[in-house]
Amino acid sequence: MSGQPLRRRRALTALATLAVAAALSGCGIAVDAAPQPLPGNLLGNLENTPNTAGPTVSPHCGTNCVTIYLTDGAGNLVATLRKLPHPLEVTHPVEALQAALNELTAGPTYSELVQAGLGTYLPGPNSSDVEGGTQVAPQLSVTELRPDGVVTVQLDQATADLNGYDLFEALGQIVWTLVSPQFPKVRGVLFFFGGGPFAALVANDIFTSDPVTRADYSQIRPQAQ
Repeated sequence: MSGQPLRRRRALTALATLAVAAALSGCGIAVDAAPQPLPGNLLGNLENTPNTAGPTVSPHCGTNCVTIYLTDGAGNLVATLRKLPHPLEVTHPVEALQAALNELTAGPTYSELVQAGLGTYLPGPNSSDVEGGTQVAPQLSVTELRPDGVVTVQLDQATADLNGYDLFEALGQIVWTLVSPQFPKVRGVLFFFGGGPFAALVANDIFTSDPVTRADYSQIRPQAQ
């Protein structure tokens, strides 16, 4: 499987559009009122930049850190640290898992996107449901950590609507973030949507309603650096 991260595709297009508009305005050249197609070579250098960036936060931040998994341009997962405003309370696992999921759905920072070439397949606000004319960010919810170590995750509409490669990558990001040594009690993830089970895509045209683990998404595992 290969492809460009969903939100990186959108963000790169927006950044390139803004940069071109600013440059033209500075030169006294009129800017089109409506969006125009961009030449294919504008993003070439950025698209081909290898990801050599490490974690965005020092690994010495202890329980104030959580590891999430973004993606590089080749679709491989990349471990990225996030510093939380409060220590990660492993004694309250559902809250801790939700904090990690919130950081994951927030997506890459500006520097991760532009300098390191990281992205995410989880939908951003631009693809969310619109209520009253205001875009609403996706909401992924950790609903339970069962005694057998399976964490249940309720998907939002935008994520459930993904298909094919985008769905596989998005679910892989969630699974690798939650089934992690930072959450030793978690053994697998079970997805739900709209009150019922959601079949997870684990390979080409292969779905399962059983709990999934990192092994199900091993083909996009982080590459050794």
